[in-house]
Amino acid sequence: AQYRLALSATWASVADIPDPAVWAASAARHAQRLPPLVRDLLTAFAAYRAAHADEAERMYLGVTRGHPDNIEAWFMLAETLFHYNPGRGRPAMEAWAPFQRVLALDPGNAHAMIHLARLAALEGRADVLDTLARRYRARYQDADRTLEIRALQAYVRDDAAERAAVARAARVADDIVASSLLDAALVYAQNVDAARELAPRFGPEAGAAYMVLHGRRVVTTLGLLAGQW
Repeated sequence: AQYRLALSATWASVADIPDPAVWAASAARHAQRLPPLVRDLLTAFAAYRAAHADEAERMYLGVTRGHPDNIEAWFMLAETLFHYNPGRGRPAMEAWAPFQRVLALDPGNAHAMIHLARLAALEGRADVLDTLARRYRARYQDADRTLEIRALQAYVRDDAAERAAVARAARVADDIVASSLLDAALVYAQNVDAARELAPRFGPEAGAAYMVLHGRRVVTTLGLLAGQW
């Protein structure tokens, strides 16, 4: 249960809960009493949380070889490659196949769909992105992250009208969702104009302190991109 709390706390933004590492450490104290598969998943997750990407990748690969239908191992392998590869000089696109495997085992996995959509945007694969977007909307039309999917499509195709609509929606979006829109523009679609339209959402009036700091970083990034030292 402590391990599952750590996983949940990693993916869900809930106020006043401990850092996921707290739950993971609690679970680790009893790891020897767990079945081998669960113990391996817990150890690999601890490596993932500690940013020990090579170890996490090795362990998750080992679990997928021994348990090829284990969704959790494929999912966390994909997460490790997606989030840590850029810092290791490797392409995030290596996460594509593991995320595809997650969807094959769990066709309704929203998190895998979103990450695949981000990768499709990064590669400029607009048709693939559209297919993923249709699949996502068919299941999760009212989900908060639907706005991110919409943004990725607008930014990759550089649809000015849809870009403006997303910027308006960003004004009232949840902080985490709004932050994802900025990543959609700058990191995945690499559309500087779209990011510039979103920047006001992250000004001093943004509310949460981390949003203000994020906004300052983005504003300086946009300035540098324009050669404004």
